[in-house]
Amino acid sequence: MASDPRPEAARLSLRVKLGYGGAEGAGSLLWTVYYTFFLFFLTDVVKMRAGAAGFIVLVGSLWQALFTPVMGIVSDARRWKWGRRRPFLLASAVPYAIVAWLLFTDLRLTPAWTFVYFLVVTLLYFSVYTLEDVPYTALAAEMTQDYDERSSRCGR
Repeated sequence: MASDPRPEAARLSLRVKLGYGGAEGAGSLLWTVYYTFFLFFLTDVVKMRAGAAGFIVLVGSLWQALFTPVMGIVSDARRWKWGRRRPFLLASAVPYAIVAWLLFTDLRLTPAWTFVYFLVVTLLYFSVYTLEDVPYTALAAEMTQDYDERSSRCGR
């Protein structure tokens, strides 16, 4: 068996790979739960009208479509001593957890205030998700220039 010709500096440690994968797991889990259960939660648990619930999801998705390119520009332009992407990931961690909890918390307000509450929380969710996801997605190409190393599994 031939030895690996890549320089050791290009190799990512198991710790780095697990950390990178863990962030993806958290982001993907909440994103999947949101798109799978949020409309059901709003209509069947909160008892919101289907049109109002759908409007909330629509506005959130449109906000994400507008905010994502802006976040990409901001993330590309920032220079921190910890790297261009990592501060965004750290800054979004706690707010992401709080917003995840708020998304599925019914405060039992009046129907109008419930609509406003979930609209605001949905906009916060997509803002924090984008704050985490855009720099996170761009981080892979900055961790190593070696394509094979970026796409390798944890045991390799």
